[in-house]
Amino acid sequence: MHSESTGEQASRLNRSGQPRLRKWAPRAHTGCATCSCNKCTSTGRTCDGLQIMIIRRPPMVSYVMQMPSAWDYLGGEPVENESFHFFRSVTTINLAGLFDFGFWSYRLLQMSHQYPALWHAIAALAWLHRDFATDNTPMTVSRTRDAQKAAFALKQYNKSMKSMRELMSRAHLTRVDKLAILSTCIMYIGVAILQSYHHQAFQHIGSVIKLFHHWKLGIQVDEDDIEMGMMTACITQLDSLARPHLPSKQPAIPWTDNTITLIPSDRPFRSLPEAYVSLEVHFNRMIQFFTSLQNPSTDLSRPEQISHALSIKQTCLDDFAHWDRRIAGYLAIAPHEKDNKALNLLYLRRSLARISLSLDASKGELAYDEFLPDYTNMVALAARIQAALSLLRQYPRRECACESQVALHTAEALTSLERRTCSAAPPGSCSIGPWVCANHRVARLELENHTDHEIHAHAWTGEDLARGWPGTTFRVHLW
Repeated sequence: MHSESTGEQASRLNRSGQPRLRKWAPRAHTGCATCSCNKCTSTGRTCDGLQIMIIRRPPMVSYVMQMPSAWDYLGGEPVENESFHFFRSVTTINLAGLFDFGFWSYRLLQMSHQYPALWHAIAALAWLHRDFATDNTPMTVSRTRDAQKAAFALKQYNKSMKSMRELMSRAHLTRVDKLAILSTCIMYIGVAILQSYHHQAFQHIGSVIKLFHHWKLGIQVDEDDIEMGMMTACITQLDSLARPHLPSKQPAIPWTDNTITLIPSDRPFRSLPEAYVSLEVHFNRMIQFFTSLQNPSTDLSRPEQISHALSIKQTCLDDFAHWDRRIAGYLAIAPHEKDNKALNLLYLRRSLARISLSLDASKGELAYDEFLPDYTNMVALAARIQAALSLLRQYPRRECACESQVALHTAEALTSLERRTCSAAPPGSCSIGPWVCANHRVARLELENHTDHEIHAHAWTGEDLARGWPGTTFRVHLW
């Protein structure tokens, strides 16, 4: 080894006298994959290569912190989550109907995670709605209540009321706070209806209307405010349904006569839901006008009151005419909307308003005969040939606290009464009239809500009133 070093140092190629430095290169760890040594190529065997030292590193595991979900804040009980799911998938469809800007199907659910009062009210309503929807008891039979299910709904209702009192006690309520409170009150109405507590449902309707006007939310309602627009439509519709029934409620329920006004606009509607909100406001004003005429303090024999009533009626006619122009402008730029269920529903509502405001009271019962084409059109829009009554049977309670089944049974009873009296009348007792004569038409009808489960109806024909006869009485049993 010494001689080799000396020879290397003495080499003419290494004049520096220093040992030659070898070029550094990493040893191959790939064996015969990159070399062709004689040891491998001559025998054909697989090269042993070099023993590779494999250092196994522990796997990299990334831990992501799980953010708390909405269920961590509300809905600790699984049954509450189950009720919320049913409300989201089934109940909201019934609440929204054909017009929904996303308020019922999204915004309401979003607010429920922020407001416990709304959350528990939704749980109570969904629980009762599910029990009602899955019950097979016929509508004509009194159903027995499940005490356990009723207890859960009552528990959720009490929790909601406790949270509602805490919310209402705040010194300052934001716009979202007020929207949540009104939505919770609407849930209370549904809870009362599904338990057949109709008097309590009317009280809740009166309360939510008072709150709405107390916060001055019904003054100059902006049609561009989607959330408040849908709330306005819901409250006006509840008022329109309940107001005609108030005289039959004992004890009397306090009510407000404030009217809702919209921001004046001449532009065409930009959507059918916007037209729906506007139509409901006009329809509610018309209902308030007609119910005011039934007020005992209204004396139409006085000229000043007649003039005032005619002025209000003309305002209603102008409002609907203005609505007609705006919907026509919308359909001119959106022809694809001319044939759908939502538009048909609006036209049904509009036809009813036109008939109500155009009747000539001096013609008595015969005044209705002039509107046979309108009635035919309304039935056709509803779904062709008596589909309206079929829908009432198929979807009971669609009319909220006023009971669609009451309307159905009352209409059938009155129709049967008129047909029977006219066909069985002695010769010469019938008067003029193309279908049912004026003598045998129902000229007066009174409905009295004796209990939450029974309504008494008393009907008099024209002949009954003329001869002082007692008329006909029938009962309608509620669910």
